[in-house]
Amino acid sequence: FDPWPVTKNALDAVWKPESPILPLVGPTLNLTGYAGVYSNMIYGNITITSSNDTLICNYGTNEQAFNLEHFNGDVFNEPYNDFTFNFTDISNDRANKLTVSLPDYTTYPSNSTTAFNRTNST
Repeated sequence: FDPWPVTKNALDAVWKPESPILPLVGPTLNLTGYAGVYSNMIYGNITITSSNDTLICNYGTNEQAFNLEHFNGDVFNEPYNDFTFNFTDISNDRANKLTVSLPDYTTYPSNSTTAFNRTNST
């Protein structure tokens, strides 16, 4: 007796893969519109620059640069630290606010977001 066909049919009946978020769209701004220094009273500054069609972030005074990968619209991922950057408050062809979603282990309560406000452009 082979139990796999029965098990597979039972699993197929309840498990459905999640569809991607649609529609996936490109950035709403030129990458220079996201560039700037964003500040938070607790976490300090995040500096966003653009180079070679890539957004790059630096945390505080740390010289280590992290590339951001475009996800959807004004949302970018920073894969090294598993952070999600959502640029908001778009006006005059630039983002004025940055919301960073941090993984469970870095925030309390878990899965919270942290807002950074633009201080100046780079």
